[in-house]
Amino acid sequence: MELKEKLELIKRNTQEIITEEELVKLLKTKSKPTMYIGTAITGQLHIAYFLWCMKCADFLKAGFKVKILLADLHGALDNTPWAVLEKRYEYYRSVIPLIFKSIGVNIKNLEFVKGSDFQMQKKYFFDTLRFSTFVTVEDCRKAASEVVKLGEHPKLAGLIYPIMQSLDEEYLGVDLQYGGIDQRKILVFARENLPKLGYKSRIELMTPIIPGLTGKKMSAS
Repeated sequence: MELKEKLELIKRNTQEIITEEELVKLLKTKSKPTMYIGTAITGQLHIAYFLWCMKCADFLKAGFKVKILLADLHGALDNTPWAVLEKRYEYYRSVIPLIFKSIGVNIKNLEFVKGSDFQMQKKYFFDTLRFSTFVTVEDCRKAASEVVKLGEHPKLAGLIYPIMQSLDEEYLGVDLQYGGIDQRKILVFARENLPKLGYKSRIELMTPIIPGLTGKKMSAS
């Protein structure tokens, strides 16, 4: 596939790319780049999941390695009860591959990653603490505001969430993170702060989200 075709495939149905120039450079210099999308295991799967699965299919067709992070610890940080965390992970791990199968996607270059498999590592924990010394409470609150259920009296867990999502880019070894447009503040937060730890910033790509019946976003982006 030619560069122009790959770029058009990746760009279709997107709302914002930070930045397109970096994406073009990546496609020119790396034959098999890697991207990821993370989903916190916070609720029932619904039709909106087809949107990002179809976008992942575009990345696969464009020659990307695609990683899907099933973020179990992020689910706990966003109020999923610890007691049901493992069962919720198994539910996501069983159903999401069926979504890809139902839309006829070749998943040869698709990988599922369980968040706690690497987020419990000593170095990751140390980097989480390091990261926390570079950002303010307000930075984290602002980054998480459209994604995490902070409420009137936010828990500390919700402020840790964007720090970990930023570090995931480094520990998953990806070139690009993909999310819904509601994730924009966290994705920009990652770009601005990873270099402070000596890590490179990544390309951030966002698609529109599907509104629920009340006009707000569905339970998960």
